[in-house]
Amino acid sequence: MFSQYFGQYLFNEGILTAEQLYNIFEYKESVKVKLGTLAMTSGLVSAAQVEEILEIQKTDSRRFGEIAIEKEYLTVQQVEQMLNAQKNTHVSLSQALVNQKYLSYGEIERHLENFYHQHSSTTISQNLIKPIEPKDIEAVVKMFMNFSESGSNAKWYYNYVTYFLKHFSQQFNENPAISSMAYGSESASKRLPKNTFFWRITQNIPHGIHLKISIVMDEATLSEVAKRLNKSVSVTEAPANFITRYFNTHNNEFWSSILCNKESDDDKIATKLPPAAAFRQKPPFDCEGYIIPVACSFGQIDIWLEEFKYESRAVTEANKK
Repeated sequence: MFSQYFGQYLFNEGILTAEQLYNIFEYKESVKVKLGTLAMTSGLVSAAQVEEILEIQKTDSRRFGEIAIEKEYLTVQQVEQMLNAQKNTHVSLSQALVNQKYLSYGEIERHLENFYHQHSSTTISQNLIKPIEPKDIEAVVKMFMNFSESGSNAKWYYNYVTYFLKHFSQQFNENPAISSMAYGSESASKRLPKNTFFWRITQNIPHGIHLKISIVMDEATLSEVAKRLNKSVSVTEAPANFITRYFNTHNNEFWSSILCNKESDDDKIATKLPPAAAFRQKPPFDCEGYIIPVACSFGQIDIWLEEFKYESRAVTEANKK
């Protein structure tokens, strides 16, 4: 996750564009890490020492480790440890930045110092990236969201978050911000104020994907969202009912957009999803999947993505026999 956090910082500060950072993350997964970068990111050598050895290698055919030992920057044992680690390690974000000529080792070192200083003085939940431009949404989601543990469902998680943010931007005419710092399978009970009522609006996509989607927000945010979607909403219970219907329509549009390309093991693929449901409660309540906080000018909406067990009609009938 460090690469995602530091990458987020570089994007925040305008050091890299979304396109550059996306290219870097694609590149780093396809190339093995170099020994000098591994040693530097492990804190064994400085950026200046790495650059010195690289300069020597322009006229010296010896390997990085041999020169580092001669210079007494590394011991024989440290080089052996680095070589063993190198076998199963892809290129780091730092090395990718240098290889692609976006930053030098010295620039990376300076940015890392600023990055560590910034994050030592703020809490993780405060580190929201800047609002995402609509053209950058897909690239940013792919860079900062890691759904690799979700197997075949990962692509649907990416698709849904991207779809949600694009629709959000269009609907409210403002660019949302997401926080990869607070993203993950973190228990919601640790994040939400326990004396505040929250609304959790949930809907299942059971056919093939088996995805449970929820949006969670406090009552003030819920009311503001409802007003922005429909200015006539004023009755106390109306905002939740209105947003539930809106959420249901939104998710069915998402489902329709992928239905023609979705293969399912179910005996029949439904054209409409089961209806969404709304729950009003105080924390603690937990998410067993991923929480993606989406921030905007009028509040924060958390997207919850969870897998659930689902049996097709054919399996259910077989179990009854």
